[in-house]
Amino acid sequence: MYGRAGLDRFKKGQSLEPFSVTFNSSSKQPVPGATQVHQAFPSSPTQNKPPQLNLPAKVVPSEPVHLSAQAAQVTSVGGGQSNWQPPDWSIEPRPGVYFLEVLKDGQVLDIIGLDKRRHIFGRQYHTCDFVLDHPSVSRQHAAVVPHKNG
Repeated sequence: MYGRAGLDRFKKGQSLEPFSVTFNSSSKQPVPGATQVHQAFPSSPTQNKPPQLNLPAKVVPSEPVHLSAQAAQVTSVGGGQSNWQPPDWSIEPRPGVYFLEVLKDGQVLDIIGLDKRRHIFGRQYHTCDFVLDHPSVSRQHAAVVPHKNG
């Protein structure tokens, strides 16, 4: 009934951070002025432990550049090679105008800049721009498309 994977595919939802978003450093350019970035996941893919995030207890940015460096700890950037094309009415937004804040318990964990014509959120690494690791999220779960009227 559950196929070859069985119920093992639901085990990742039992982690301490079920809606965690992870960072892939090879897809993003480093932020100038960033002092340090912690690796969110162990580099060994053979471990079966849930990932431990190295997040500060309280995020207090002194400048926007430092907030971007802290955002690199939590945000996962996927391959973004989806075949889905945005509708004709979508626009190319100005950089830095549109963004999403990732919140947990009222604390801002991350800020995701929406600087492209489309942003796809989902579980599939190769087709999504932002990868969300939770079984309730679809392979290609949502698309955020800017409109000229906001």
